[in-house]
Amino acid sequence: MNLEYFIASLPMLAPGQAPGISTESFRAACEAQLDPALGAAACALLDGRPGPHPFALQWQDRETILRNAVARRRASRHGTDALSAQHPAAGSDVRIEHGVAAAFEQTDPLQRERALNRLRWNVLEELQGNQPMAPEVVLAYAVKLRLLDRWSRLNADAGAARLERLTALPAGQ
Repeated sequence: MNLEYFIASLPMLAPGQAPGISTESFRAACEAQLDPALGAAACALLDGRPGPHPFALQWQDRETILRNAVARRRASRHGTDALSAQHPAAGSDVRIEHGVAAAFEQTDPLQRERALNRLRWNVLEELQGNQPMAPEVVLAYAVKLRLLDRWSRLNADAGAARLERLTALPAGQ
């Protein structure tokens, strides 16, 4: 299939909005309609796996920078050393560091996670570039869809039930 047509047929994604396509439908479309290498790269990103595509490597590096910054912030809050939680990154990104710092100014953990999600979204927008019909658009779309899918599966009742399971004392105590 023509890459431009494929991109044009994808529903628009927006932060905080329910995606107009399921991850399964996107995966099937990538496998059926894209060049095999591009389809495989998109599916790997959809699954959260790194791949050999330059976009995937850049995204993985930025995500590592972000996670390292989060680990340092959390360690600082708890008075511990973050060195063991740091992973090698190929570069650095001051905007990510500042974005994580701004996110950690939020006192509500949910708002902090939303701020980190917006930061990830902005990084993806930057990595996909300005060409609206480039392969990078499909790859960024895969990660954005994964982010939206994760958020769409979160709900207060499931969170409360999980918290209850984690904090419940074993029987007899």
